Amino acid sequence: MKAPEITEELKNDLKALQMRAAIDPKRFYKKNDRKGLPKYFQVGTIEDSPADFYHARIPKKERKKTIVDELLADSEFRRYLQFHFNVVIWVL
Repeated sequence: MKAPEITEELKNDLKALQMRAAIDPKRFYKKNDRKGLPKYFQVGTIEDSPADFYHARIPKKERKKTIVDELLADSEFRRYLQFHFNVVIWVL
């Protein structure tokens, strides 16, 4: 496997994956042992199954190019971030 060229978008996506425990604190993730970004990795896309057409799919309008774009477009995630940001500001 060759080391891919790390662009700014890939770098942001990898950082978001490393901080996934902070994104959803109610879900358990194993500890991230890696301090920096990985040198060798692969990026792929998930193809929808025709069987899940109405149940577990994201419409094309809601699909984003990167993980960070999807998180920023998610209104529930933005509400969670805004609430915790206000709590931190109020405590300080």
